[in-house]
Amino acid sequence: MLYTAKHTGDEVLVVRDEFLPLVERVKDLLPKSLKLFLITSDTSKTVETKLEPAYNYEHLVEKASSNYEFPDLDENTDATLFYTSGTTRLPKGVIFTHRQIVLHTFFVVMASAFSFVLPGRYEWDYILELMRKEKVTYTYGVPTILHALVNRPKAEEYRDVFSRPFSFVESMDKTRTSKIDVMKLIKKYKNLKLE
Repeated sequence: MLYTAKHTGDEVLVVRDEFLPLVERVKDLLPKSLKLFLITSDTSKTVETKLEPAYNYEHLVEKASSNYEFPDLDENTDATLFYTSGTTRLPKGVIFTHRQIVLHTFFVVMASAFSFVLPGRYEWDYILELMRKEKVTYTYGVPTILHALVNRPKAEEYRDVFSRPFSFVESMDKTRTSKIDVMKLIKKYKNLKLE
């Protein structure tokens, strides 16, 4: 987070309330370019924080006018910037244009004989239960996600979840999709420490 905020020269940092203690601990290391913090939460209650100035995102949305004139942008205008997780090296930024996002959305909609399950928080036991409950048939993520799931104390109880295909990003330009024997991975790599 510190690296990407400094690298991009962020002016606004959006923080979920559960991550506030972490951000508060490093606030003196945050870039001076930051002008404000937007706090998001599952409730509309005001969250206490040492970050300044901080605003509750939902409160701002409630107060905002519904009359907004969207600018007419060229489809190749940058829309968003994503960073890799930095598991092997420093995070790398990838810019997506409005066109790319729309085309990706069209692809997803056309391929939607399935539904998406987005777990939100990285609470691993919850994610395993959610994958079982929603009968997730395909999982996509970075290797550290699979590592975290495999290393849950009760991972072996989720044979049904781990019997489905996992796809993970090997590098910026390569994604591997395979039906791997996750149960064999659990036995072989249980409690393996990632460097």
